[in-house]
Amino acid sequence: MLDWLRFLLMIFYAPVRGMRGMRDRGSLAPVVLIAFAGQFAYGYVAKKFAGATYGVTWELFHTAKIIAIVAIVLVPILTLVANMFERRGSFRVVLTQEYAPLAASVFYALTAANLLALVIATLLHYSGIQSQAVAMLLAEYQTPGREFEFAQSELLAEQLKNPVFLAYSLFAIFQRGLFGLGIILAVKDTFRMSAVRAFGVTFISYFAVEFLRPIVFHLLSGVAGSPFLLFFLFLLLRGYISDIMGSHRARAAFKQNLESA
Repeated sequence: MLDWLRFLLMIFYAPVRGMRGMRDRGSLAPVVLIAFAGQFAYGYVAKKFAGATYGVTWELFHTAKIIAIVAIVLVPILTLVANMFERRGSFRVVLTQEYAPLAASVFYALTAANLLALVIATLLHYSGIQSQAVAMLLAEYQTPGREFEFAQSELLAEQLKNPVFLAYSLFAIFQRGLFGLGIILAVKDTFRMSAVRAFGVTFISYFAVEFLRPIVFHLLSGVAGSPFLLFFLFLLLRGYISDIMGSHRARAAFKQNLESA
């Protein structure tokens, strides 16, 4: 437990070393739980600072969907695109070999992004910068005749007049930027490729995930409302995930034996 706490604190002074430490532990569950807690804390506090009225239960379900999208959409797409850049074998084989280390690194990056963005959001909120920035944006977006210079749809034009949307978007800029940087580091370290290629993999994967995200969110909303579908999904994925984790533990044990030899 102390090791996990140490790796978590490394986010603030040695994030790359902390990412590698969590990746090499051989267990994905603690990394996912830490990422879930970090995402929930950031989402709940950021929405409260922005003035949104979502409750704890809604935020818990929303956090669970984000974690699921990272696990079942983002990590496989990153693996697929990385394998297209540097062919290592069939997609299934590469996914089985690299899923656990890449997922651990990405979840660690998500945790780091959320904690750092939470600190930034707190500073912006209590320093008054948030209110000043939102007031400035509202004055710009609400200028008669200029709304559609900033938006291509009526819905977005209305959102740009909403101070809650603008405040949360301000916080999200930092969170997503930090998470994107963390993904580049995770891809670079996991697949041992150059920073330029890791950036390309992340950039392409981002657009693929943005296209699939609304569909997956909708499907997950239906699954979350049905205990039967949740149980069926668990049975469907249990065997495959067990194979992936078994392969990762074997590789971690082999690496540890080499280092101790």
